[in-house]
Amino acid sequence: MRHSSFVIFLMSITYLEAIREAQAKLLRDDERVFIYGQDVGGTFGGAFKATKGLAKEFPGRVLNTPISEDAMVGNAADCRNAVCRFFQHRTQSNPK
Repeated sequence: MRHSSFVIFLMSITYLEAIREAQAKLLRDDERVFIYGQDVGGTFGGAFKATKGLAKEFPGRVLNTPISEDAMVGNAADCRNAVCRFFQHRTQSNPK
């Protein structure tokens, strides 16, 4: 009887690390992708630190927004007309 041997590596990461890695993968895989949100391009990586380090790794593609909903919507609409992929980083939800 033949036995196949294999090794299973278990890796434990937090939700925050998984989100950051997913964003990094999108940025690596497609040069049209960029992240646009409040304080996401800063040292801390936004309110939840979900983009920490991404601005340094992907310069010019992790951008801070002005604190203006109109500017964010305008940028999203402009991006839709261009050939780019837009990922808006939201740190809060205001259901209406």
